[in-house]
Amino acid sequence: MIETGAVLLRVADVETSRLFYEGLLGFRLLSERAGSGLELGIPGLVLLLMPRPQDMRKPETDPFGWMGLALSVADIDARKKEFEAQGVSFEGEVVDLPAGRVAFFRDPDGYTLGLIQRA
Repeated sequence: MIETGAVLLRVADVETSRLFYEGLLGFRLLSERAGSGLELGIPGLVLLLMPRPQDMRKPETDPFGWMGLALSVADIDARKKEFEAQGVSFEGEVVDLPAGRVAFFRDPDGYTLGLIQRA
């Protein structure tokens, strides 16, 4: 059986990203490595935030945001309103797909994030 191990994101400012993922999305600090990043987690997912090298292309220059991360929610409309009240701008409205209802936004580094309410 294969399970999610971790997702690595290279970020411009580790502390800014930490505040976003902890404050908005409810991740918790798992460990911190002085100068080389940190690990945050929610049940079933570890997120590694590492400093982005100066010469690395920024995700917002890619229309697909480099990669995406979808987070499951029970009520997408309520979560979307909650996030918008905290200043998050969504890229369009909630979309109905065969897998469920989805809505997309970006983190401080331009990574595409999604909320999904499974069908």
